[in-house]
Amino acid sequence: KFLSSPQGLITVFVMSEQQTIPDYTVLVEKHGQNVAKQLFQLISEIIADENKQKQRRERKELIELREICEKSKPLTTKDKVFVAGKCLDLVDQYYEAVGQEADASPVYEWIKTSCQNGSLYSCYQQAIMLSKGKGVPQDSSQGEKLIASSLSHFQSECQNDNGAACNELAKLSVMNGDTDTALKYFEKACELSEGEACHNAGVTYYNLKKGKETFDYFNKGCDAGNAVSCSYLARCYFEGSGTKLDWHVAFLKTMKACDLGGCDERDLNLWVSTIFEKGKRWDLLNKTKPDPKQAIDYAEKSCACGFLDGCLKAAHLYRIGKDPNKSDKIKYYYKKACAMGSLNGCEELFWLLNPKIPRRSKGLDGR
Repeated sequence: KFLSSPQGLITVFVMSEQQTIPDYTVLVEKHGQNVAKQLFQLISEIIADENKQKQRRERKELIELREICEKSKPLTTKDKVFVAGKCLDLVDQYYEAVGQEADASPVYEWIKTSCQNGSLYSCYQQAIMLSKGKGVPQDSSQGEKLIASSLSHFQSECQNDNGAACNELAKLSVMNGDTDTALKYFEKACELSEGEACHNAGVTYYNLKKGKETFDYFNKGCDAGNAVSCSYLARCYFEGSGTKLDWHVAFLKTMKACDLGGCDERDLNLWVSTIFEKGKRWDLLNKTKPDPKQAIDYAEKSCACGFLDGCLKAAHLYRIGKDPNKSDKIKYYYKKACAMGSLNGCEELFWLLNPKIPRRSKGLDGR
């Protein structure tokens, strides 16, 4: 069925925003009829395999989220915040899987658990569900009481130096458009070592165009282990915003953001990989020397974050490198790139799997 209607594959291909697969006739012109059919067969197998793996990952994640949300009995504030967040993740996964019109009764229980574990946002969502009778019998008065009691509880906890509670009050103030109150709570939560609050204070000051305060709170957020704060702090050093321009420190802070597991939309991992691949001079005193291992490590992190170019770079770096197991890794990363919609990745994998078939066009590495 596939070979008789190869163009049908285009409609089911999981496309990347960065690349698109050309029309089948283009591949025929580029590679010939026989190779084009084999190439599309390979692509169809890769996409089918990727879809199966994605379904397995999603099922596994859903099971894990339910285990955490429904069965965990957290004792520490940190553990409660973790459980509250996972319950909200579970709600998102549930609606994504079954649609917004699905039975809301399990959602109400997850939201309730999130509220009980320290999410003021969830308490408000629970109150709304009570007022509308969504997933639970309608009870507007109970919803109003929940909001009042939750607000009182969080205010009391914040006064008793519970940083997580202060952070929740700050986020509620942001939702209500009260920037001054939000900053007050963010700053207090930051002083109580809430890294997210430090970052949020930095973002708020950035929107107010206060460079020095922006830098200070991104710095505090980075010190507290907030990956996004570290990436924003790097930008401050790059631009000399709120601090002295220093490209070398900017590079170090970017590395820290990557090492903390950040998947920044600007794909900082790929940028760091490129620096280590080629080596760059930052100023008259500091240089970054080429480091092939570091280059590969950060390219792999980029790929793990879902960036197509990171997968292609990882494949390329293994190809030119000396890793004894590089053959399997090259194929692995070209396959990942192909599944993300990279024609180059699909082609390079095809040639690796079929070395005796002559090429009619050059690949990524000029072959």
